[in-house]
Amino acid sequence: MSLVYNNPSSTPSAYTQDPSSGLNDLVRLVEDGEVVKKIQFDEISIDANNMSGTPNGDNQKMSEIGLSFPIIRINDTVVSRFNLKKMTLSMRDFIPTISLTLVYDNGNFVNKNMPKDGDIISLYIRTDTAAMSYIRNDYIITSCTPSAAVEGQKGSTVHLSGELFVPGLNAKQFTAAYTGTSKMALRDIALTYGIGFAFNDYDDTDDFQNWIQCKENLVSFIKDITKHAWKDETSFFDSWIDIYYNLCFVNVNKFLLTSENDELVDITLATNTINAYHQTQVDSDPNNAMLTVKMLTNHPSFIKSPFYINRWEPVNRSTAVSMSTGYSTYTYTYLHNQNLINGGDYDCFEILNNIPAYDPNKTDSYMLLRGRNSYDASTNPDSEMARVNYDFVNTYNSLVYTGVEYVMSDDDKDKNPNQWSGNVHKNYNRAPFHNTQNLSELDKMFLVVKCDGLNLQIMKGERVPVYLVFSSSIENDAYNAASENDEDRPANRLYTGYYIVTSIEYDYDPGRTPNPYNTTFVLKRREWPTPEAIAKDENKA
Repeated sequence: MSLVYNNPSSTPSAYTQDPSSGLNDLVRLVEDGEVVKKIQFDEISIDANNMSGTPNGDNQKMSEIGLSFPIIRINDTVVSRFNLKKMTLSMRDFIPTISLTLVYDNGNFVNKNMPKDGDIISLYIRTDTAAMSYIRNDYIITSCTPSAAVEGQKGSTVHLSGELFVPGLNAKQFTAAYTGTSKMALRDIALTYGIGFAFNDYDDTDDFQNWIQCKENLVSFIKDITKHAWKDETSFFDSWIDIYYNLCFVNVNKFLLTSENDELVDITLATNTINAYHQTQVDSDPNNAMLTVKMLTNHPSFIKSPFYINRWEPVNRSTAVSMSTGYSTYTYTYLHNQNLINGGDYDCFEILNNIPAYDPNKTDSYMLLRGRNSYDASTNPDSEMARVNYDFVNTYNSLVYTGVEYVMSDDDKDKNPNQWSGNVHKNYNRAPFHNTQNLSELDKMFLVVKCDGLNLQIMKGERVPVYLVFSSSIENDAYNAASENDEDRPANRLYTGYYIVTSIEYDYDPGRTPNPYNTTFVLKRREWPTPEAIAKDENKA
């Protein structure tokens, strides 16, 4: 299960871990408490009377500021809610970004407050309970595009874009080096740059070496380390920076294996979740914060909660992904090491087949998006049309020569780095293809869900249960899904289950009612349950 401690510490609740709770073995993102954040922010001082939805002010309550609408300051100017037409805060890529649309009835912003090089967008979003952490970010402005000035026309529309500001993140330097595993190196980078470090695997990686920053900037360096990270055949990795200034390093497969997680998603879990949510809303005293299960669902009992899915759609691009990356990648590598040669091991040419690390408990009962099913006439009805068999899996694959790899020998770890016989860990050249092959499986088919309101309880990288029921507003005769009682709608078993959150967008639109906020999640998994048999209505011909 995906669990969260709702408490008001400086760390977001999605990462908080209570060592005395006995939950240390849960597969979830946990923030390293010894990596101290050093990011500093300016104070945002505002006049509540100038933050209303009308130009003249309506004495907006301070308790609503930051909750009913975001507080945004650009240099010394606090954006009025009357001028803010749209805001999107996105965690789709490696680092969070923001986009704003501002409308003014005069040219003051463009003529007097046009952002300059290095200027900042300061953002504050308050949560609806003291048991959840707020958002306080600074974004460096990367683009400001006012509408074209027209003679005789007053006012202007301004579009701004920004990227989460981490000092030194895009600095071009080539002198940094870290000795250790990839996990140790990324943790040291977080310490060096004053940001947090979050992970989901307590075990270390098996890739000890020197990691030398010779890439364009820190972002490229972090991506390069992650690309070459290696633990074992069943692990693969991804990394990003989140809105709480954490460098997240995730062993993705730990979220996908049934041996690591509980798999049951049913109406009982949904009911317990919504009851816990309502209880938390009533009692927002941080001292009474409770452990709750998080779930996304379109079940009617969740309406008016940020966990309610008002729109969802599956996206299937599996064939395009398979044609691009192949169903497996063969890597050809020559392992060159003087110690290996002197030890009499001359068989240094290595050929490895990198295939997705599927869950062994699901390979016989779940759908694997791995080519067209073979046709067996003996198991199909005589009335069914015959199909030609094509061996997709063994036809569409990649063959890559990775070059010469100067690997470290087993005893190099005990020596001074200047005495090492090799430069990189044994799977350095193979790891990028192994990680890419596995991550691409998650891009084949996924869900995009949109929730009413601002959902800060669920973080990027988490594993969350999704409970989808058939809608009574569409034709469901084939599934016998129509029910007089909305609470008894049957579950859509093909799409119900656990997913990994790979992208989040918070969108603010003051014209949207009743809640100007909504939250969009991209949810991914690798193996899919087989569709249930379609029930027949005996009363129809």
